[in-house]
Amino acid sequence: MIVNLCPYWVYPPTGGGPLRVYNLNRYISEKIPVRQFSFRPTFIMRKMGINILSSNVIKIGESYIEYRISSPLILFLSFLLYKLSLPYDLLLSRLAGILRNKSLYEFLASAEIIQVEHPWLFDFAEKKAKDSILITSSHNCEFILFDKHSKFIEDRLLDIEKRSIENADVVFAVSEEDIKNFREILNVNRRRNVFVIPNGVNCSEIKRVSPIERIQAKKKLGLFGKKVVLFTGSIHQPNLEAAKIIKEKISKDIKNNDIVFLIVGSVGERFKEGYENIIFTGYVEDIKPYFRAADLAINPIISGSGTNLKMLEYMAYGLPVVTTEVGARGLNIKNKEHAIVSEVSDFGYWIVELLSNEELYSKLSNNARQFVENRYDWKAIANKAVEIYKTFLKW
Repeated sequence: MIVNLCPYWVYPPTGGGPLRVYNLNRYISEKIPVRQFSFRPTFIMRKMGINILSSNVIKIGESYIEYRISSPLILFLSFLLYKLSLPYDLLLSRLAGILRNKSLYEFLASAEIIQVEHPWLFDFAEKKAKDSILITSSHNCEFILFDKHSKFIEDRLLDIEKRSIENADVVFAVSEEDIKNFREILNVNRRRNVFVIPNGVNCSEIKRVSPIERIQAKKKLGLFGKKVVLFTGSIHQPNLEAAKIIKEKISKDIKNNDIVFLIVGSVGERFKEGYENIIFTGYVEDIKPYFRAADLAINPIISGSGTNLKMLEYMAYGLPVVTTEVGARGLNIKNKEHAIVSEVSDFGYWIVELLSNEELYSKLSNNARQFVENRYDWKAIANKAVEIYKTFLKW
């Protein structure tokens, strides 16, 4: 059995991190039972009608169960840390020890594998591991996201993440680039038992949109006759930066009134209405209609670590993508073959070019879908993780 420790509630998934944990665990649990303990709701869950003040148990699959822990203390401190621009889950290892959840302690005592998502619960897990295989599942090089604080805070963050990489029996990273960051930024020289388990997408659940289906989707959203440029994201600092770039730079470079920017997800809740060619939807329960209405997608991300799940979703829908190098990081994307990799200053040019150049549009659309089918399907990625588990369990 795998006991998975995750800072945030995962089901239903509300962003990149929850999507990764949910999709890997639902396929892994077909081979190995997974008991997941999650310590706080995501901020968007309160808008979904989910009772965030009550702990509960969710049966996600036959062998995949999530134990959702709710604690006023965790809710208060995570919100406080958020307001201080610090990792919301910085204190979770200490708090998990204080809470002493009975079910958690019982499963930890018998777990063959303890897997920790992100570094924040690693200290707690290390104390409880005993004979279990201890795995750190890194989602990014976290230090890169929070390196603009006092030296005391930076040293504390660096120490937590570094120990989670150095002291684990096995480490999962999302890309070779992150492994390089472990070495160059965290000063971790370890390479043994470090494996790339990339982000993915459910290709079997996403079908490419036909021209007629796209027109119908636009009509339902009141966008008939428009060319739709899509950006999706949750309230996450790199997404906020990207939305601001769209608002202040990219949208102003487009002079065609028939081109509209559709910014979907909770990232838009930080921006007010009143833009001629930009629509901010805020959080939406079902994002699929917006993908179906899109003609192409953009990813003007300029900071962050890990890999962008939104890139894989765009490509699975067969959307041509214009992205920065940072947005394409870790995915082995070739410029002008799988996507357009560009400086932000040239996004406007490439948007217009793609919408007018049918040959280039078709090429990128076909190549993008084929690219993710061949390399980034969640089920295949989960099977790779299972084979690694079996190696260390000596099954």
